[in-house]
Amino acid sequence: MNQSISWGKIVVLVVAIVGVGTVAFLWGKQSNLVTSSVSMKTPPPVTKPIIKEQLATIEDNSIPPSYTDPMVDWYSEPKKVENFRFFSGDSAPEMVTYELGVIKSGEEKGDLLYSVVIDTKTTFGGVIWYFLKQKEGTLLFVKHLCDHDFFETQFNKYQYLDEDLSEKYKINQKIFSKDRYSSIILKSMEYPRELIIDGKILINTTSVLYDHMFDISYLKPFLHDSYYGTVYTTDEKKASTIIYENVFTQHRFYLRAPDGTYQQYDVNYSGIQNDYAFGINDLSVTWNDGSKNTAVYGEGIWYADSIEDKSGFRVTGKTKVGDAVYEYTENNSELREAFDKSLKYAKENMKESVEYGSSYDANVTFEDFVTKHPVVFLKDPFGRWMRFENGHFRINGI
Repeated sequence: MNQSISWGKIVVLVVAIVGVGTVAFLWGKQSNLVTSSVSMKTPPPVTKPIIKEQLATIEDNSIPPSYTDPMVDWYSEPKKVENFRFFSGDSAPEMVTYELGVIKSGEEKGDLLYSVVIDTKTTFGGVIWYFLKQKEGTLLFVKHLCDHDFFETQFNKYQYLDEDLSEKYKINQKIFSKDRYSSIILKSMEYPRELIIDGKILINTTSVLYDHMFDISYLKPFLHDSYYGTVYTTDEKKASTIIYENVFTQHRFYLRAPDGTYQQYDVNYSGIQNDYAFGINDLSVTWNDGSKNTAVYGEGIWYADSIEDKSGFRVTGKTKVGDAVYEYTENNSELREAFDKSLKYAKENMKESVEYGSSYDANVTFEDFVTKHPVVFLKDPFGRWMRFENGHFRINGI
């Protein structure tokens, strides 16, 4: 009887494992058209990646273990509060102030932690600083969380071209403690340079200066890390409904930080680009005839998670890691449309490209156009398709 129960448990376990694998496989089979651009800049390699992730099948809203900090009790959500009187006089730049948590140990125990985003009108958020509000009401600047010193920054009125750029907002020194700086270190706001997701390296590309609050409106859960929590990426269905791009529509990877902002990671694209010359657009491709790619390609755009019907595509080369490079077949209507757009631009605009140093030939034939690999398709390390256009042409007029 006991032996029968043991075998039953084993069967249930095997079925559960297979079920999880099936969900993860189906997740990767989405095929929605996407048009957001992606940067392929690869920062210098970093050694000793230490994080292990696994695919997520449901959204995880739990607070990650990384939010636990010996110095601060984070609020589950930042509280928007009245702005501090940072600046003297009646004028001040646009700003938003958030109360984030309470310091729970050390000399500053009981102080409140705040973040202030200044110049909130910018597309990608404003400059962000962190402060402690002491029990007597004065402020201390938390330099550990900022690359630039708040007291050494010049606040120009630069939002509108007709304003005098020589006029500056003056910092109100009266609201700060005589010490001005806090020596507090918040380890929960430190993120690794690298994450390993599904065996692939992600590089942290977050700017600590230009930031704003995490916004799930255009995101979907993509992976899960047992320490840093849910890893999100752009939801192409949601992103396609907006008329402008923002930081969360770039098809990168995003973690919600404990202060309510975000950490951004990008794929290591070293497998499909060269290690020199033009950087992000110098695709490392060997064509079928054995020649190496020398053309400069425009910034890649996300095409789809998968290309189910490959009848309109052909393999014309390989990346340096052996992945196939695809192009439209010659009878594909989209290739003909790309040629027509490129020819129209060449005739209506310019014959000489200052940017790429090559001529726009208004007399180019379709046959010549095809031989120059005008539009190519490659997969990123997660199997998502990207579309690149040869910089010799102006297929979309940009």
